[in-house]
Amino acid sequence: IKLSTAEIKENVINNFILPEFTGKDIRNITVRDLTRWQNKYLFVKDENGNNKYQPTYIKRVNGQLRAIFNFAYKMEYITNNPVNGLESVGKKEPDREYYTWSSEDIKLFLNSITDYENAHLAFNILFYTGLRKGELLALTIEDFNYENKTLKVNKTFSRYHGKDYIRSPKTEGSNRTVDLPQFLADAIQGYIDLFYKPSPNQRIFQVDSDSFLDTAFKAGCKRTGLPR
Repeated sequence: IKLSTAEIKENVINNFILPEFTGKDIRNITVRDLTRWQNKYLFVKDENGNNKYQPTYIKRVNGQLRAIFNFAYKMEYITNNPVNGLESVGKKEPDREYYTWSSEDIKLFLNSITDYENAHLAFNILFYTGLRKGELLALTIEDFNYENKTLKVNKTFSRYHGKDYIRSPKTEGSNRTVDLPQFLADAIQGYIDLFYKPSPNQRIFQVDSDSFLDTAFKAGCKRTGLPR
């Protein structure tokens, strides 16, 4: 699995599962124990009396617990699997509508964040090529071909436990070459020209996370009134 997925699973296990079941013999855990765990950890209320966690997150946490017990049963650590009698909770898809920006919205947004120079270029690349954020952050100078006006996408960037990792893309079909409009090729070349003695394998965006995108995105939405 990808490092980002591993990090999510690790957080779920450490924050929701181990606090309740550390030190307990898995052979003695019952459906009643798991139901009690659901009520204690998944349906926590906030100060307004609403569920603290979204249904999709509840589904993810509950699914991780199920995966552990299913594995234990498969490997014959347990002869009776209590999750078979456990109620399924949460939802796979969120109950919300998504607003898709029009081309005019995108232009309005981009014009509002010109003072965020690296993020402005990054959002242009994201909007006009369809790259994922991890693919964007993994781009190196040698991936860019100004003459052919293309970007080669063959890796993705992630940060895990304070270390940077470059891995293969999400799927095999994600390896691709993307065509660029002339203005975007010019913008990328102009950005690279500012580097001091760049090497071919140097990442175009020398950052350790996508937080610079989030900062500019929030600012742009606030300045324009566009929905996130």
